[in-house]
Amino acid sequence: MIIPAAQIRWQGDQAEAINYDDIYFRDDALAESERIFITAGQIVAKAQATDTLCIGELGFGMGTNFIAAAAAVLQHSNARLRYVAIEKHPLSPADWQRVKRRAQQHKSLYQALTEPVLPLLAGWHERVFAAGRITLTVFYGDVAEGLEALAQQQHNPVDAWFLDGFTPAKNPQMWTPQIYTALAELSTRNTSIASFTAAGHVRRGLQAAGFAIERLDQAPHKHHSLAGYYAQSGRTRRVMPSQVTVHGRGIGGASVARRLAESGVSVQVLDPAGETGASARINTAVMHARLLGDGSPSAVFRHASFHYTSAYLQGLRGFARTGVLQLQGPNMNAKKLQRICTAYGNNHEHQQHWLQQLSAAQAAQLSGANIQADALFFPTAGVVDLPELCAALLDHPSISQQHSDGSASSTMFDTQGPHVLCSAGGTRGFPGCDHLEISEVYGQLDRYESTAPLSTLPIVGNGYLVPDDTGAVLGASYEYSPWSQDKARAHNLQANQHLIAGAQLSWQHSQRAARATSSDRMPVIGRLQTEAELWLATAFGSMGTTAAPLAAAMVSNQILGWSSGVSCAVEDLTDPNRFARRQARRGIRHR
Repeated sequence: MIIPAAQIRWQGDQAEAINYDDIYFRDDALAESERIFITAGQIVAKAQATDTLCIGELGFGMGTNFIAAAAAVLQHSNARLRYVAIEKHPLSPADWQRVKRRAQQHKSLYQALTEPVLPLLAGWHERVFAAGRITLTVFYGDVAEGLEALAQQQHNPVDAWFLDGFTPAKNPQMWTPQIYTALAELSTRNTSIASFTAAGHVRRGLQAAGFAIERLDQAPHKHHSLAGYYAQSGRTRRVMPSQVTVHGRGIGGASVARRLAESGVSVQVLDPAGETGASARINTAVMHARLLGDGSPSAVFRHASFHYTSAYLQGLRGFARTGVLQLQGPNMNAKKLQRICTAYGNNHEHQQHWLQQLSAAQAAQLSGANIQADALFFPTAGVVDLPELCAALLDHPSISQQHSDGSASSTMFDTQGPHVLCSAGGTRGFPGCDHLEISEVYGQLDRYESTAPLSTLPIVGNGYLVPDDTGAVLGASYEYSPWSQDKARAHNLQANQHLIAGAQLSWQHSQRAARATSSDRMPVIGRLQTEAELWLATAFGSMGTTAAPLAAAMVSNQILGWSSGVSCAVEDLTDPNRFARRQARRGIRHR
């Protein structure tokens, strides 16, 4: 999962890639990007002629071309930008901070790009900027692998290509006929293409793949660059739906509605009357990484969810970045904790901005709590007030809300356009969904006042403890059938006994809610194979605050024809049709 950082030698503000013996940019990186890519690629004109512009880049580097393109689109058009980049040697956190410090222009974009910084993990990473107008999707890994995944997942064409890898003589694997063919397969007629290099074999290779290419005089800055366009028919753009109906206004539905609205879609949210889910009741939930150390698609989904969500929620009402400690417990013994640390870099300096392994003494000093074993610390994790966050997500001019009677009648499909079910345990009541293996698990949180502070930050493990000004919230029970309030309260006290021993606590009140979970404990995300255009984003179990925003990005991207932002393996893992396939193998057939 770990991908090595680029090896960079800095000489003042000049950066050189040691492995390639090549520089990242000349004197003025943004001015160079304007000449070579923005102007030659006709980015402003393209943005002014469309509602959503898609740019693909090979060689993300220090993000210079992305910053230049985002600034141009924001300043000179009303379009949205989808920027997809592939980078084999991503920057370290320290190098990203150096890039940000040297930035003289577009500082807000640089800050958004680097806070939090993209983690050094192989695969897909997605970020949203400028109130949803800019979506950045970066693949960390080999260029051929990234283009293959993009071709499999994205229906829409790329409108402009930036080829900005190191010089072909020093980076030959990026400049091959196979790569040029892959670019052509993702293009449409008049897709522009621009490159810093003017090498003859690159020009001829692109021409052979169907691009009309010419050399541009770049004197006095350099001799030439390449620019042109795709001269064949290519891909067609998927028609954006005029409206999408989202069922449910909890964290899943609110997240889906917001991402679709930010993407330019009108969204109607149907709000079942008397909703009793966690998002309507729980105002002290914890958003943290529930990591696995085995490199599986499930592990990838978990760390991708955490990184996407910790960035996406930043600045929204209802989320407070506090940092979160994870202690050893029934689901995290010492061996598993060490396996996770090994998988994610063993406290390497490049990983510590998001994950740190602490000794018991370090964890106790950081939190002020009674901690007796090693722990994990997530600096970018935090606390979520679910009702407040859902209200903030739904506060968008393109989102309308309607109350319903909560029933899942067959007339629901009378509304035009796609429907997205985010209905937790009620999902199985919709037509065509009765075979989904989704059930509800109940839970309770208890708030106590305390005569002395219990911790300075949230702690999860056997249970969880979230401190506030006068006490703490303890949780959380996991009840396959509802317990009494007293039984759940006793469970929460026992689960957190190691943290509250000796404290004088005064119980104030309880909060109870149901969370939906699937039979295999993985969320249900994607399109269901039915006659209707039906999508799902539900069954997050205990991972709702962390997984729902990424699920929303996946579903909205798929509906609109963009790359989902996760790997095909993760899409398969969360596919709603997996239950029908498993049942068919057991001899169960559905009408």
